[in-house]
Amino acid sequence: MSDRPDGQDLLRTAREELMKRLLPALPADLRYQALMIANAMAIAARELDAGAAGQLQELAGQRALLQDAESEAPGNPEQLRQSLTSGRKRLGAAIRLGEFDADKPAHQALLRHLASSARDKVAIYNPKLLSSGDAR
Repeated sequence: MSDRPDGQDLLRTAREELMKRLLPALPADLRYQALMIANAMAIAARELDAGAAGQLQELAGQRALLQDAESEAPGNPEQLRQSLTSGRKRLGAAIRLGEFDADKPAHQALLRHLASSARDKVAIYNPKLLSSGDAR
């Protein structure tokens, strides 16, 4: 067990100090930039909290929709990112070809996948939207 703080703790602590101590002391013309930095730190912390679980879920959904036989999880974060990017491109191409049109059997599965993926991203990038009830 390590007594050293992890990346999430470091980001949260640094953001807290930025917001509580530095931001009030900054001149008005630098406050916006400081708030952008604080927001980026909060997003990074939420990404670390979420880990790869949401990305792996998205990849599994892509593979199911595309009837992709590959079931092995990518071995590292870069491979996961590449697999997701490739899957998104392939899924987009299939949508444009009409493979998920409303009259197709997989249409509802696509809608569920897209809604789930969007919710996961909003939870990281704009969680207040989900708690406000504006997101459907």
